[in-house]
Amino acid sequence: SAVSLGDPAAVRFAALGDDPVAGEVSRIAAAADPSTGTFLVEVALRGARPLLTGMVGEATIRPRRGVPTRLVPLAAVLEADGAAGTVYALSADGRRAERRLVRLGDIDGGHVAVVAGLDGVTRVVTGGAPYLADAAAVRVTP
Repeated sequence: SAVSLGDPAAVRFAALGDDPVAGEVSRIAAAADPSTGTFLVEVALRGARPLLTGMVGEATIRPRRGVPTRLVPLAAVLEADGAAGTVYALSADGRRAERRLVRLGDIDGGHVAVVAGLDGVTRVVTGGAPYLADAAAVRVTP
């Protein structure tokens, strides 16, 4: 199963005994390490357990299933920060760009999963998206 931002995790630290520290996946590397084929994943921990520099833990990540997603080209996503990003969608008449705040999921090749924020959207802007403003007039080219 693929790991997604926001997936729940439990981290066990030998120095803290058997009680795991709860957390969630907060960052996933955009590309695999070429020498190992693994992805660096960060887990944000919750709770007031004191952790010290140098403590080593083992994380168990439980991927969520059944989260509806849409794949969009990476070129369509702007201002991405962790699970948050911005996409310009075409208005219903196809003449204007509408700025949408989206929640991002997994990256797969040249696409990223959008798990929230594109309801009712049929097309997103890729070419020239960084130069747009909300409600800017656009022309669709093949």
